[in-house]
Amino acid sequence: IIYFPSTASLELRNLLTNDSGEYRVEIVSATADQGSTTLEVLADLLENAPVTLRCSSSGSSLTFLWMNGSTEVTASDRVQLTNENKTLNFTSVSRYDQGLYRCHVSNPVSHKISETVNITVNYGPEDTRVSPSKPPYATGSTIILMCSANSRPSPHFTWHVNSTKLPHDGEKLQLMKVTMSNNGNYSCRAFNPKTSVTVESPPVPITVTGESDNMFVSQ
Repeated sequence: IIYFPSTASLELRNLLTNDSGEYRVEIVSATADQGSTTLEVLADLLENAPVTLRCSSSGSSLTFLWMNGSTEVTASDRVQLTNENKTLNFTSVSRYDQGLYRCHVSNPVSHKISETVNITVNYGPEDTRVSPSKPPYATGSTIILMCSANSRPSPHFTWHVNSTKLPHDGEKLQLMKVTMSNNGNYSCRAFNPKTSVTVESPPVPITVTGESDNMFVSQ
């Protein structure tokens, strides 16, 4: 943490999830003033990676309980609760584990709740596919192809015809004034920058009947 007096600014580097919370500033002058802001640090994870959350509190006869939103977290083949439930360990985190986690600590006289840890799980892409417009394709018509994939975050799409990359990116490929030169097997590739995984769709054959001309590709 670095404080810059000249600008009254605070810089936090190499953030951890426990840096989340409310930060306040108080201005000492003839007319005192104050302000506050809330910082939320996300736990950005890859699916199937291990992750551990730990809860600590002072007091006697303490009971620890973990919650994901309004649902109590219980042990399973992938989830371990150890150290008298102070430690929550995912041996292989799943996309279905993402959510807002809190630790509830109680004893016979009091009850406290920790700050929230927002766990997000990145996965995919999976099930990459192309949805073509309905044939037949006549010369001079427009063909719109859409690419989709199951992924978090949303993937980057590139288009290919007969394994040659087209000069167009994005989930939609629009072929205008098509001719026989547009014939070929079209596919899209989905790339997830978080998982560094690329998955190509099955090829979709496009056949145009008519005389040959130039091909136009636009968004």
